[in-house]
Amino acid sequence: MKTKSIKKFLLVLCTSLLFTQCSKDDASSSKTYCWKCTIKQATTVPGNSQYNTQSVSYQEFCNATASDVNATEKAGTSTYSSTSGGVTVTVKTTTTCSKN
Repeated sequence: MKTKSIKKFLLVLCTSLLFTQCSKDDASSSKTYCWKCTIKQATTVPGNSQYNTQSVSYQEFCNATASDVNATEKAGTSTYSSTSGGVTVTVKTTTTCSKN
């Protein structure tokens, strides 16, 4: 009988510790902040530097979690190339964010 009681107690204790730890992690990952993101875009046309451009823009996000911002950075960072009539145009976009 005592063995069953001890096992039951340990099971309840381990379960409560597991769920307590998860809820603490969930709470910290759901904190929201204001973020300032910098979006840099460069367009290059090899051999035709007169068409090369660079631009920078800024966007502020409030009430965003770190995972929201990570997704924004990933979605906002890309390289795209297109060729038409023997001319290749490359557009590179980079997004970086920091707490504001």
